[in-house]
Amino acid sequence: MVHELQDSDELSKDLENQKKLVATQQKIIAELEEKLAEKVTKYTELEKQERDLARTQLQESLEKCTKLEKDHQQTLLEVATILDRIRNLEAELDLTRQPVSTSNFEEVAELETKLDDHQKYIARLEEQVRVLGFANEDLTEQLKKAEEEEEEEEEEEEIEEPNFQAQAPVETIL
Repeated sequence: MVHELQDSDELSKDLENQKKLVATQQKIIAELEEKLAEKVTKYTELEKQERDLARTQLQESLEKCTKLEKDHQQTLLEVATILDRIRNLEAELDLTRQPVSTSNFEEVAELETKLDDHQKYIARLEEQVRVLGFANEDLTEQLKKAEEEEEEEEEEEEIEEPNFQAQAPVETIL
């Protein structure tokens, strides 16, 4: 029986040690679970931050791409406008290089004839202006001469005009 008591005491001590060991292990497990929960929370937060950062970067990249696309479209439009202008200028240049067609030649000849007629008419008008200028000068000279002659005649008339008062007594004396 003593032996049984000793076994029972040892079993009690073992049980007590086992209980302490289990309590210690449960405490360690609780601490580890708490640390694990903290790490999971940190990981979740980091993962969320990473997703937010990735979303922000994607949004910025999308905005940059949209702006680049708009700039590209604007550049294409400007290039198309420049190409149209170049084509128009080349077409104008080609038109100036083309020989005059028969219908254009006839129009040009008709216009040249009209131009010649107008130039002849202008030359006649200029000649008339020149002739009228000479005639005007001649008339001005004639007018001056006539005025001078008239003044001379008036002076002569004054000189020739007799003084009848002075002559009357002379007649009576004769």
